[in-house]
Amino acid sequence: MDFVGSADSGPTSLPGLPDNSYSDPGSSFDLSASDIVKEQADNTTFSSDCVGYEGIDWNRLSGYSISRPRKRPRTGWVWEYGYDVENDSSGHRFWVCKLCHRKKAITTHILKNIDPLRYLFGEFQVLQSDANRNCGATTRVKRPEMANTHSLPQSNAASSSSSVLPSDSVSQVASTLSDPEASSSQHAVKRRKLRATSTWDHFRGAQGDEPRTMSGRLLHYCTRCCNPSWSTHISGNARYHLEKAHHIHVREDLKSQTKRQLAIENAFARTSANQLQQARANEVNTLRGVINADAFREAQMLLSARRYLPLNFATWPEYQALLSAVNPAVQELLVDSGNTVAADLDRAYDAHQESVKKWLGRSRSLVHIAMDVWSSPQRKAYIAVHAQWVDEGYHLRKALLGLPNLRHSHAGAAMTPHLMKIIRKYNLAHRVGYITGDNDVKNDTCLRQLALELLEEYGVAFDAVSSRTRCVGHIINLSLQAFLFATSKNALQVAMEQAQDETTDVTVAEALHDQLHSTTTSQTTHGKRRKRNDTAGWRSIGPLGKLHNIAVFIRNSTVRNDAWDDVAGKALGIDNVTRWNSWFKLLDAAPFYQATLEQQMEWASIDQVLENMDILFMQFEDAKVKYLDNARMVNSVHMGWWVLSKYYEESDKNPIYATALLLHPEKRRRYLDRHWAEEWRQTAVDGARRLWAKYKDRPLSLELARSGNERREATPYERIKQSMSVLDTPGDEDEFEKFVNSPPRHMMTNTPLEWWCREEQRMEYPRLHQMALDVLSVPAMSDDPERVFSCTRRTISWDRARLSPGTVEGLQCLGNWVKNDLIRKLYVAVDDEIIDVTGGDDVADPSGLYSY
Repeated sequence: MDFVGSADSGPTSLPGLPDNSYSDPGSSFDLSASDIVKEQADNTTFSSDCVGYEGIDWNRLSGYSISRPRKRPRTGWVWEYGYDVENDSSGHRFWVCKLCHRKKAITTHILKNIDPLRYLFGEFQVLQSDANRNCGATTRVKRPEMANTHSLPQSNAASSSSSVLPSDSVSQVASTLSDPEASSSQHAVKRRKLRATSTWDHFRGAQGDEPRTMSGRLLHYCTRCCNPSWSTHISGNARYHLEKAHHIHVREDLKSQTKRQLAIENAFARTSANQLQQARANEVNTLRGVINADAFREAQMLLSARRYLPLNFATWPEYQALLSAVNPAVQELLVDSGNTVAADLDRAYDAHQESVKKWLGRSRSLVHIAMDVWSSPQRKAYIAVHAQWVDEGYHLRKALLGLPNLRHSHAGAAMTPHLMKIIRKYNLAHRVGYITGDNDVKNDTCLRQLALELLEEYGVAFDAVSSRTRCVGHIINLSLQAFLFATSKNALQVAMEQAQDETTDVTVAEALHDQLHSTTTSQTTHGKRRKRNDTAGWRSIGPLGKLHNIAVFIRNSTVRNDAWDDVAGKALGIDNVTRWNSWFKLLDAAPFYQATLEQQMEWASIDQVLENMDILFMQFEDAKVKYLDNARMVNSVHMGWWVLSKYYEESDKNPIYATALLLHPEKRRRYLDRHWAEEWRQTAVDGARRLWAKYKDRPLSLELARSGNERREATPYERIKQSMSVLDTPGDEDEFEKFVNSPPRHMMTNTPLEWWCREEQRMEYPRLHQMALDVLSVPAMSDDPERVFSCTRRTISWDRARLSPGTVEGLQCLGNWVKNDLIRKLYVAVDDEIIDVTGGDDVADPSGLYSY
């Protein structure tokens, strides 16, 4: 065995001791741990005079003695495994391994500058934690009383108070040396193995009298060389010898340094992988934390309602891939069934109804209703109930209140229960204003029945006649249809009476077409009329019929339609008996005739109804003079004029039309004085005064009263100045008379309603402005229900024909509320801060709506 003799000489043999033992390259000594322990227990030849020097054989340590005393005794745990000795000649101190010293046949290890800790671990796998656990208290090395004596008395190891090693430590070392697997399980680090194993497989240890070491290093002898065998202790020299002498090429996998570097890199890689995994986990948690699950499901459901998407669109892989690309944590919210969206729809519809109810409850005006009936391609009838009012912030608002399924009958009495149900749901019994519909007599029947139920259930006096307003678009449509197709007043009267029959669904325009087709005897076969698009039937109408046939002929063939597109460069339209401007568009596209009756406006107001009729009357009067010699044209002008006059007279039953005209800041009474006859003027003004009487004596609103009370007390100077003023005080003159008799002036707003909503008008006309809000907020047309029907047709596509009426109603209502900004929250990013700009608390909070 090797031993270290000095700081610069490296390991050397202890002088005076034979070196005739062989050490295997894989271990540092021959004897097993059990042999060592046995020798320590059986040997009785060692002296034990000094504490800490028990079992030492001074005969094997010639030239060494116990170290001289130091100021500070040595208390390290390594002294439990070594002796503190001193070289007699040099005075250098050494640590002598007790385990090596106890093996008589092996050279004792004496260490000076080499760390005993490394040596104990490298040779015996002894750790400090094991030593402390096994040895208990540290044994202090003490000098004997006779310091000049090197011959120490012997003592029995069995009777000694302290053996060479503590019993636990000896058993620990023996177990470690004899059982490598036990050592592996007890210690985290394995015993150092022989390096360059592939190279040393071709070598053996020293045999017989062959030298075992060279410069303190074990020699290895080539197994292929004979007489003498080549030896070395350097692995590089060994590989070179094998290659040159025996033509054996040995390639080690990795050098020790490379292995250490690889281990370090692997450690860093594992650390980096763990850090990356932790970072990804934190990122996922962050992404998951920014998702508002309720808001996500609400937005997903409203997307389907607003953009006419099927309810199972949430299961589309493309849609889910888009969401995952934006936020991978959204995977937890993805659904695999359209039933989830349908359930969210039901919850949201019930919850957001309360929000719409709040909007209606805080309205500044009466809540007006526009309604209409539509038959879907799926053979289901729907009645659309659309509301319009001025909200708390003096803005015009619209909302679809319901789209119930009208079953079994389209009569007016069948429509009333659905309308009454909606009035109950939204608490509108005391706030119902005017109801707008087409000229169908079913609407009159519905309102009469509604008036009875409101009076019976709520005690509300609802005037079914004065509260009934007619859609101006339908009036223009009928006048134009009469102008184009009516041949006589009697035929026109018969067509209108046929349309008034509640048992049929025929409109006036359709009745006129039927009469025109029936005049051609060739169009009847076995008593049955052919379809209206029959060529001969349309030809009997005249030039318009020929135009219709040409349009149908071109549109019925893709080849002819392509040829028309190449020649004309524009699409050819087709007439529609239910749209008043369809003939205008056809004539404009055809370019045979140019019409001038386009009156439809996107934001039409009821104050425009009588004005537009006046314009049509003037056009008809001019046409009579212009086409005086054309009997056919004059007859058509009379037909259109007669229908328009009929519905113009109907406006006398409802003073709201003339009142809206008088409340227009740019018209007032001067418009009536210039364009109306004397008898018409007085009737209109009297009707407006009767309506004003309902508002004249109303108490001021709390807001206006509070603003008046908050005015500070006038100073003496201000009181004298006010007494000298020549202006009329608000209470000296009737507000209605003051306004209508004032000269008209230009508005600085788009509509009269916006003008009346300004604060200066509210202060100058505190009661009249309330009447103006109720009157000017009435819809002039029932086009909003028509738009709802167009949206419903997109929702009930051919592949969604099995949607239930309840689901269709929920989708349309929610989509309409989103469109009109009644339930949707709007957010804007300002300086990295998300701000809610919806306004107020009118928007329902989706939190908790979608929890199961």
